Amino acid sequence: MIIDSTLRYLILFACTLIIILFYHRKQYSMYKITLSYYLVAILGSIVYYYMLTFVIQKEHDYKNIEFLPLLFLLVNILILCYPFKILDKSPIKKIESRGLDIIFKRIAIFLGIVSIVPFITDLMQLSSFNITSFANSYENTEQNKDLIYYFNQLKYYLYFWQIPLFFYIISAPKRNKMALAAIIFCIISTTLHSLVGGGRGTLVNYCNYIIFFYFIYKNQLKSSIKKILNRTIIIVSFILIISLSIITWSRYSTFETKNNVKDGLVTWVSLYIGEGPLAFSGQMWNSKVRTKGDNSFSFAKSLLGLKTFKSNAERREYWERLQDIPNTIFYTIVGDIYSDLDKTYTVIFFTTLTLLVIHFIKKRQRKGWRVQDLVLLQIYYELVTMGIMNFCFKNYNPQFLICLTIVQTLIINNIQKKQTAR
Repeated sequence: MIIDSTLRYLILFACTLIIILFYHRKQYSMYKITLSYYLVAILGSIVYYYMLTFVIQKEHDYKNIEFLPLLFLLVNILILCYPFKILDKSPIKKIESRGLDIIFKRIAIFLGIVSIVPFITDLMQLSSFNITSFANSYENTEQNKDLIYYFNQLKYYLYFWQIPLFFYIISAPKRNKMALAAIIFCIISTTLHSLVGGGRGTLVNYCNYIIFFYFIYKNQLKSSIKKILNRTIIIVSFILIISLSIITWSRYSTFETKNNVKDGLVTWVSLYIGEGPLAFSGQMWNSKVRTKGDNSFSFAKSLLGLKTFKSNAERREYWERLQDIPNTIFYTIVGDIYSDLDKTYTVIFFTTLTLLVIHFIKKRQRKGWRVQDLVLLQIYYELVTMGIMNFCFKNYNPQFLICLTIVQTLIINNIQKKQTAR
């Protein structure tokens, strides 16, 4: 096997993560899970780089990557993952929900009701699909603002509550069958909508959330429920893997046909998994133009009354001309923040964010965990674990949704205080 300097640095990066994982005491822990995502991504980078350079022998911008940007990436990854090491020191044993059972039941039933019409529509649309349709659906970004659109928007505004409510309901001593059926139906409807739209994000995120909450709730579930859940997870995982494979193959076939490219499916898949670290180190690191908050802080700028881009396409078109690097590829969460803040302030940003999350975790470890706390922790978990492939919250709408979810948790906190004070 031929090894150049870039490949050597990538292998060193992977070996560093393997050593950290090996020496971390606990066999199963949130810290090891989060680091494992980055290890998989770096292994994807190695495969992708090797295929491009030595197999396909295609020209690319990732040759002669220096050690410093990869070290910068590794340091920031370890900073982001550290709060889960704090979480592992005091595992969550009980989740408080006093005074909120009726509220959570109503939210679950509401989500089930607003999922009925979109489910029927998506099911009818799916029946007429073929392999090519998935790629075409992904490329068609136009949305008709009809009744179905508004039903999906209502689900979207409560998106971060769907999986937490499912685990809360199945772990409750007295499960409400109507609420359980409603939240399961909502999850199926949302998954189907993502499948029909040709996107893989929701499918991957759901799998990610299930891993997170299963780990959190594993000691609180009855053995009978755990057995049923284990079987269900295996079956659902099998279905999702097939669905993701169909969508991936569809989009690869369409790309191959349109661009007359014969890179191969292995290269295509490894691109999605591992292009981020290469793109950051080979392109973003050397860019001297900063995007001034438009790349990752558009919602915050909008709140402050500053000029920014709400449209992803407009932002890409504007800054791609100035930065002279592609704005349509993923640079990892580190790269996206770096695009706005440069080296020093990126480290300060991630360190500050990490300290705030650690403070939140320690506070809840003292006072006890609540369902709404896990909703917020879930967001951070997604940001960290998905951040190696893309910064899933970089655009205006996801940032708005996070802000809305925080407001929702504050309202829930206030309701809980009033209920428990009686």
